[in-house]
Amino acid sequence: MRSLTTKSKITRRDSMWGLFFVATPVLSVVLFVFLPALLSIYISTIEWNGFIPIGQASFVGLKNFAAFLSSGGLYTKEFLNSLYVTLVLMLFIPFNIIISFLLAFVLNRKRTIMKNTIRLIYFLPFVSSAVAITLVFKNLFDINGVVNSLFSLLGFGSIDWLRSPGLSRIVIITMLVWRNIGYTMLMYLAGLQGIPDDIYEAATIDGAGVWKTITKITLPSLTNITFFLVVTNVITGLQIYTESAVLFQSSFGKGPLNGTESMMIFLVYLYTNNNLGMASAISWAITILVLFATYIQFVWRKKRESL
Repeated sequence: MRSLTTKSKITRRDSMWGLFFVATPVLSVVLFVFLPALLSIYISTIEWNGFIPIGQASFVGLKNFAAFLSSGGLYTKEFLNSLYVTLVLMLFIPFNIIISFLLAFVLNRKRTIMKNTIRLIYFLPFVSSAVAITLVFKNLFDINGVVNSLFSLLGFGSIDWLRSPGLSRIVIITMLVWRNIGYTMLMYLAGLQGIPDDIYEAATIDGAGVWKTITKITLPSLTNITFFLVVTNVITGLQIYTESAVLFQSSFGKGPLNGTESMMIFLVYLYTNNNLGMASAISWAITILVLFATYIQFVWRKKRESL
């Protein structure tokens, strides 16, 4: 009888500790994610500059959303420009996916030497500070930077990369590819190493060349990894901020002729100008875009699997 009582006490005590450890992250998510999200929904419906008590702010309903979503709205033109810039900068995704796969394919071959060193070199930018990387690229593509110095040695004239909207976007896309290529490559490398060698040997015996092996065996086997990488890259792409903000600090990240003003740059610009209601509305527009893009990709994949 005493042993049963002792066991029940131990079980109750373990349950209490279990509830405590579970409650800590749950409360953290509720306090620092869900409650701020609900508050931001409310803020998006008021006109508030952050200086007066929130209870004294004027309720405007959907006016903040209409200011950038309706035709002729106060911020419609700037919002559409930021959406266009964001979509252009997201062109880094196909380059990132393709180059990373090719690198992983080469590194997975048995004859490749110094594999671990090459992996480390490519992965280092991913774990480095985005601000530090942007400053490096800012110096590289400056009018008197390394890139123009190399062009001069080759007999070409200097290019003012950071004063042209198009060229500035090319610099940012290059930076994003270079920074993310290491992680994407390692993901593909892990997938390639999970494909049994027997399948490749059987394909070789059947007379399959490299191209047929890649298209018929390798790529189909990496479908899940590719889908994961595309989804995460799209989410990252819709939230591009640091690169533009650091490259063009003097113009709040907008760049020449607002050519690098991504949606996140637009959002932070409104926030720094104490237009908190509008900033909250923009943040929810970005959130809905991220959720919609993710949903479309899942639906597309489900339809493809059902064929």
